[in-house]
Amino acid sequence: MPVPPPPQRCGLGPSAENAITTDTLSLEQRPAERCGGKRVDGTEPCLSIQVGSSIPSWRTYVSTSTDHGASWAEPKELVPGNEGGRGCVKNKPLLLPSGELITGASLEEHRGQWRAFMDHSPDGVTWTAGDVLKIQGGEAVRLIQPALWQSSTTDVHAFFRTTNWLLYRADSTDGGQTWGEAYSTNLENSNSGVDVARLADGTLLLVSNAVPHRPVKGDRRLIRSPLRVAASKDNGQTWSSYWDVETGPSVYSYPAIVPWEDPQQGVGFSLTYTWMRRDICFVSMSLQEFEEISSAYYADT
Repeated sequence: MPVPPPPQRCGLGPSAENAITTDTLSLEQRPAERCGGKRVDGTEPCLSIQVGSSIPSWRTYVSTSTDHGASWAEPKELVPGNEGGRGCVKNKPLLLPSGELITGASLEEHRGQWRAFMDHSPDGVTWTAGDVLKIQGGEAVRLIQPALWQSSTTDVHAFFRTTNWLLYRADSTDGGQTWGEAYSTNLENSNSGVDVARLADGTLLLVSNAVPHRPVKGDRRLIRSPLRVAASKDNGQTWSSYWDVETGPSVYSYPAIVPWEDPQQGVGFSLTYTWMRRDICFVSMSLQEFEEISSAYYADT
């Protein structure tokens, strides 16, 4: 079996060479742990940052770059005065055929209340929050950090991080304007962030911490390992293969995955994730390379 490429590690700690500091972004408050880069229209990369001393008081700021990320503009508040998490709280947005942007948003309020919704924008400047998603059967499950993908001009879907060690899913048939109730899947996940990417050939890739049950004594090193990339050929109904990017007893979390297409290599993906919330790791490969190193999978959604 071919040997997978080792992840590249980019140091972000205080001792790392060329470390990124909060002063680089000139924020008055230290950013919280979550920030994500996105490029939605092939022009300027955009960095979304959650700022605040506690999650319920977070405010979302955005910054753009005109030199491929070498420098960044002064961050601006996405929705001035709004607290709790607007726009891209973790994952990248979708640019719909209509020209509208839609992104998965969520609120993590006091006393452990989690609520997920979609944020919509016609221009990336003004944003309107959608309704909080309902859960099938009125289950007492907490949902956050939607990961979106689009399978047709009208069909949009989302996976959600939850507190019950399974991913939930919701679907929209009108371009993300309205959503059905979120429902449980059989996909194991340890209450940690996930992301999805749909390749140009229709293959759907899901990256998550596929942990089957809560470890004894709640050892975080076991809660966020392994980090797995799984592939589906039928829009997430079944998952035919997977590759465990990381398997050691450590903390591999907050993944972000984007698709690409190359004339020589075909379709593929690039993936980043954090190690111990200190460093960022990077992996990129073609779908053919992934299929050469992946194992047969068993999960049905």
